[in-house]
Amino acid sequence: MNSEPNMYAHLYVSNITGEVFNVNYLFGLAHQLNMLTLCDMTQALGNIEINLHEMECDIATFSSHKVHGPKGCGFIYIKKSVQPSIIPLIPGTQQEELRGGTENTAFISATAIAVEKSNSEITYKRNLSAIYTSIILSELEKSKIEYIINSGKKNILSTLNISLKGIESEILQSMLSKKNIFIGVGSGCNNSLFEPDPTLVAMNVPEEYLHGQIRFSFSTLNTEEEVRIAIQELINCYKQLTE
Repeated sequence: MNSEPNMYAHLYVSNITGEVFNVNYLFGLAHQLNMLTLCDMTQALGNIEINLHEMECDIATFSSHKVHGPKGCGFIYIKKSVQPSIIPLIPGTQQEELRGGTENTAFISATAIAVEKSNSEITYKRNLSAIYTSIILSELEKSKIEYIINSGKKNILSTLNISLKGIESEILQSMLSKKNIFIGVGSGCNNSLFEPDPTLVAMNVPEEYLHGQIRFSFSTLNTEEEVRIAIQELINCYKQLTE
C-alpha cells in the first residue's frame, strides 16, 4: 500500500468569474484524508490580502504577470514540513536543494517589486474597480441590453464576468479587437471556440446567455475614460449583431 499522501489542488480565485473560494474549508477536509494541498493563487495576487500562515495550503503558486511583473516568471511557497517530500524536476544544490540552474536575478527582482507595489494598491484598486463596474452596468441598462452577472458569493472586484443575451462572444471580441479594445471571453487555458464554458454550464447559466460570456479585467493602469469608450463601443457592436 502506498503511504505517500495524494495531492489536492484548488484555485483561490476563479480566473473565469473572479469568485473567491473557501479554500481553507476544502483544504481542511483534504488534510483529514492525509492529502497534501496546493493552492493556485495566480488570480488572487494583488487583488486580496494573502496570509499563508493562516491558510491550510501546503504549497501555493503565483505568477508575476498578474501584477504587471515580467511574463514567464513566478514563485512558489512550500511549507518546511512538506519540502522533504518534494522531488525536484531539475535537481541541484541551489534553492535549498529544491532546484538547480542559474537564477534569473533580474526577473526575480522585478517580480518582488511588482508584488510589493501591487499589494500596496489593493484598496485603491478595489475602489477603482467598483467605479468601473458601476459605469459598465449602468450603460448596459441605459441601452436596455439584457445581461446577467456571472459571480459567486464573494468576488474580487477587478474581474467582471457578464453574459449578454443572444450572441456569440467570440464574434463580439473580434469586432472590438479591431478597435483596439480587448475583452476576455473565456479561460486562457481553453482554446475551444464556440463551446459553452464548463464553468458557466456548472453554474446553470441559461442557454440564451451561455455563449455570450465576456470578461472585463481592471487594473490601476486603466482610466475612467477608457472604460466609458470601451462600453460604448461594445454596445454599438452588440446592436450590430442583434439588429
